[in-house]
Amino acid sequence: MATLFSQRIDLAEGHTGVTLYNRSRNQDTYTVGFSSVTIKHSAKRGAPELVESDPVKGNLYIAGDAYDTFDVWVQVRRADSNRGVPGLSKCIAEDCATFDEAISAAYAYLSEAQ
Repeated sequence: MATLFSQRIDLAEGHTGVTLYNRSRNQDTYTVGFSSVTIKHSAKRGAPELVESDPVKGNLYIAGDAYDTFDVWVQVRRADSNRGVPGLSKCIAEDCATFDEAISAAYAYLSEAQ
């Protein structure tokens, strides 16, 4: 089964205030409004399944099922290149199962931060 990530679908369509900011081979990054909150979308695989165990040929496995995952990141401190201070971010929601779940976590954080 193909993941949404592998289909290269822009999940921001239909979500007001959410924009696809960057697309790479490993992940898609969405921004939430004009805030410092981003959603990182990627695909992962579950554990492999042992199909056959053979002492001569070795073990035969089937790759685990692929699934989409969403992480919500918040920029805590902006980088200051003039003073050599790096930026600082933290993950506030890891391995969300759906894009809507990640958006809900992002908006919940933004409403608490105000």
